[in-house]
Amino acid sequence: MHSPNKSFTFLFPAFLVLIMLTLILSACGPESEPEDESTMVSPVDGMVLLYVAEGEFVMGSDDEGVEYALQLCSKYYPDCEREEFEPEQPQHVVYLDAFWIDRTEVTNEMYARCVDAGSCTPPSDYSSNTRSSYYDNPAYADYPVIYVSWYQASEYCEWAGRRLPTEAEWEKAARGDDGRIFPWGDGSYSGNHLNYCDRNCEFEWKDTTQNDGYADTAPVGTFPRGASPYGVLDMAGNVWEWAADWFYWYYYDMSPSQNPMGTSFGDYRVLRGGSWIFASFGARTTYRSNSDPSASGDLTGFRCAYSPTPTPTAIPPTSEPTLTPIPTTAVARPSPTYWQPEGTQTPTGNRIPHLIPGQSVNITSIRMVDASSGWAIGNARDTIDHILVTNDGGDNWQDVTPPEAAPTIDLPDKRAFGFFLDSTNAWVTYSPATTIWRTDDGGQSWLPSQRTQVEDFELFTRADLHFVDSRNGWLMRILDAGMSKVYMALYRTNDGGMSWERLIHPSDNPELQTGGKTGMSFADAETGWVARDVGGVIDGAFIDWTYNGGLTWESQQLPLPEQSGFCGMYFPTLFSAEAGALALRCPFLSEDVLQTASYIATTNNAGQTWSLHEYPGGELYYINQDVVYALGREINRSRDGGRTWTLIKTVNWDGQYSFVDENLAWAVAKAEEEIALVKTTDGCRTWEEIKPKITSH
Repeated sequence: MHSPNKSFTFLFPAFLVLIMLTLILSACGPESEPEDESTMVSPVDGMVLLYVAEGEFVMGSDDEGVEYALQLCSKYYPDCEREEFEPEQPQHVVYLDAFWIDRTEVTNEMYARCVDAGSCTPPSDYSSNTRSSYYDNPAYADYPVIYVSWYQASEYCEWAGRRLPTEAEWEKAARGDDGRIFPWGDGSYSGNHLNYCDRNCEFEWKDTTQNDGYADTAPVGTFPRGASPYGVLDMAGNVWEWAADWFYWYYYDMSPSQNPMGTSFGDYRVLRGGSWIFASFGARTTYRSNSDPSASGDLTGFRCAYSPTPTPTAIPPTSEPTLTPIPTTAVARPSPTYWQPEGTQTPTGNRIPHLIPGQSVNITSIRMVDASSGWAIGNARDTIDHILVTNDGGDNWQDVTPPEAAPTIDLPDKRAFGFFLDSTNAWVTYSPATTIWRTDDGGQSWLPSQRTQVEDFELFTRADLHFVDSRNGWLMRILDAGMSKVYMALYRTNDGGMSWERLIHPSDNPELQTGGKTGMSFADAETGWVARDVGGVIDGAFIDWTYNGGLTWESQQLPLPEQSGFCGMYFPTLFSAEAGALALRCPFLSEDVLQTASYIATTNNAGQTWSLHEYPGGELYYINQDVVYALGREINRSRDGGRTWTLIKTVNWDGQYSFVDENLAWAVAKAEEEIALVKTTDGCRTWEEIKPKITSH
């Protein structure tokens, strides 16, 4: 019995982009006029394609459907458990654009054409389970090709001017829009409907009451009584069929409601339809299985699909801002919500609802990617954080909060911490919580991390996330303080956030646990810094380096200014594995008055030597290695890496900033209990208030 692997470690994150064709419809149409508009014939391989109209259908199984599957499974597998069918739930409504799908599985003869054309590689084995000669035997020309991997199947479909069907397309083509359990209908099945493990099958779970006539694969189209509502054949039994999607156990919890294409990374690809070796429960239209995409065997084949290339949607232009005095509005924090497919019921009491369209929102943290698009964390005057995206420069925001559990009476706050790599890739975690959420489509869908060593510390005061690319990232959770220690746990991912390895436990590395952790920066997958302020517990100024991705750390002492015995380290920024900069805040006594001086320390040789230059203080924000802003209530700019400074503007608020370039920036401006979102287009000389509001999804 093939049991889907539930606990995946996604080692090779890759963006799942279905092979969209550049051919126009006629290029893949019939050589002669079709008999009706629902069929056409490929001029490349002779495959008959059937038309599936656009529209909604019900995908997955409800509780009754799972109970039926469990009954079927238990007939042949005494240890069958309900968990086997978890990936089929929840049932949800999906809208699909129109598409065409192959009437049968691709045959040996068809696949051989692609091999002969030099576009496909031969199957990994020429035999089948009971036949020593199969692929290369003309007697089996119209049998399904087997021993082809997902990659080989994809290559064939591309050669034929088509593509692999998405999992949703496959299921709709199999069950129609009336929610069938089997392609031919509900309930009953027999050896006249499909080729499965019947009395001819040599395995112990065989169904001895039925005879489909085959102990191995059957010719394609042998069972017309098993046709789907669209006339598609062999959707149940014969061979498993590759789908385009990566397999994810919980995908239906967050699948988009329109044209879902699966996650964009994973270890396993989806298989559908059951096979000649499988029992009847696997032939149901909703059953989901999976396999390594590089694997091939005598149970697996494929069919292709086709649809016209979609027209890309243009990004709306950004309007020219008008400058107004800097505002003050009441403070508020966002409230996260459960993103789910339309047409399904929102869970009540356990997910945070999205903000209402038209509602004003308080932005508390912002990260703009370009002049139009960006991310924010915000709220609606409560203590629940929401994740927001904008495509018009910050005036309008869509609530894309992941399906995070709602707060409780005992724990009413939900604070979000995120890292926003670009307009599509982001990671978010909440406190209190243990899940790290990941999106690669701008927040339209989210995947939760596998809970690998992250659930140890559900409550934490702060989290720092940092990614150098879509795969390699780190999470530092700040936990508690005491006896000069500020305890932290450090985690690493190299699969885009689907699994996390704990590198440092709070009981590890006493030196690194000393003092407050003020920032983290990585140049690449190996080289990183953690900055600390030890508050004078230890004399000196230290930066903690790693050269192996965080597995081990070593402290390096920096030069001190003459009047100070110790300095706190802030705002670490690595430009490369050799070059970086950070701020030093150094207390000193002047005429018996304690004062603080601020310095920039820079290195270009991995810390072998350092340059120290005094600067006006405030947050350091590097546009590049030369242009840097010092952002306090006095806004200063340097164009020589921090050696000399120019005062640009004095403001009466503290800000969290996001620059797109030297001139264009946004800030969350805070003064006492007031908060506002502001924007500059002239390098911080003037600021304009933005009144953000929520738009519909």
